Amino acid sequence: MVLLTTVISCMTAKETPLPKHLSRPLTLSALASSFSLDCSQGYDFLWVFIGRTFYYIGVSVQAFILYFLRDQIPTSDGTRPSEGQLQVWIAEIAITAQVVAAAVAYPMGRLSDNAEVGRKKLVYAACTVMAAVYLLFMTAPFRPPNSLISPVTVILACCIIYGVGCGCFLSVDYAIALDTLPSKHRQIKSTETPLLMDSDETSATSTKEVALNAATDDAAAKDLGIWGVSAFLGSAIGPLLWGATLQLFGYTSTASEEESYGFGGYASIMIGGCIACTLAGICIAFVKGTR
Repeated sequence: MVLLTTVISCMTAKETPLPKHLSRPLTLSALASSFSLDCSQGYDFLWVFIGRTFYYIGVSVQAFILYFLRDQIPTSDGTRPSEGQLQVWIAEIAITAQVVAAAVAYPMGRLSDNAEVGRKKLVYAACTVMAAVYLLFMTAPFRPPNSLISPVTVILACCIIYGVGCGCFLSVDYAIALDTLPSKHRQIKSTETPLLMDSDETSATSTKEVALNAATDDAAAKDLGIWGVSAFLGSAIGPLLWGATLQLFGYTSTASEEESYGFGGYASIMIGGCIACTLAGICIAFVKGTR
């Protein structure tokens, strides 16, 4: 799938080739500068970066859902689920959440273009929904395993709600990132071509405009690259943080060979995920360059 979509993107994307004399050599200083953000026009993009990092820290709680199901969610007969049963549950959860997120992403993105709604309100709503789901996850183990609304039913319902919040956040956060690109707000004065110019002057002016446009495009690509790093940063910090939290608050020493963690550990990481999602929304509140 990745290979197919890559080929489609390469074949359909329209690019303007950069003249060879305008290309810059790759040096260590140029490489180091690619990891810096231009905050001369404000800190909006930095807040978007931090907010997205917190979002992925919160999302990484999902990496421990398998263990949560294993240790806290019994089967209908009240026994510990088998490996096969866990795989079925995880498949159902993943497919449900992904399908719902994909279904709501586009309409939420379009809705954020509405001046009366805006983007920030949708981010607040998405973060609130995801934070609430983590709290609802903690209620699942207390449901009777053979009841109509079983623990697994609660988990699946939570995943549907979580998918709505996730799809909404990802699409609107992308739009906010584009709205707040530092290169978009950088003041670059383009030179207008006078009516009476000889061919050499016209060529020089055209070259200068190409250079200015190339500089802007290059900065935009770099900024979006940094924005993308926030996902890797949050996905790296989250599992380390939640794994240590689960070990600290949930480890139980038993004589059984089956490893398990107590409810306190899972409650701790769920509350942590709730806090991370809330912080993601708070960061977007500091963004001034979008409504």
